Amino acid sequence: MIGGIVSLVASIGVSKIVNNVIKATTPATIGVIEKVFIGVGGIVIDCAIANAVFTNVEAGIDKVKNLIKKNQPKKEIELRCVKYTEEL
Repeated sequence: MIGGIVSLVASIGVSKIVNNVIKATTPATIGVIEKVFIGVGGIVIDCAIANAVFTNVEAGIDKVKNLIKKNQPKKEIELRCVKYTEEL
């Protein structure tokens, strides 16, 4: 669950950065059609990068989780059977 939240936050952050870069590099004097094309292209780029970030962060968190699980000392658990009888 934590991995999903961290991945989501990272992908949203990258998405905001990509949108700011597109806005900063787009000239103000372009026409409506060009604005539409740049907007659609920006959405595609934004989604692709956000998906890649989400996937990579999630994979990194999974590696850390597996490493932690692998290095934890094994606990021996003793099970005892207890006989319970009730007199009527």
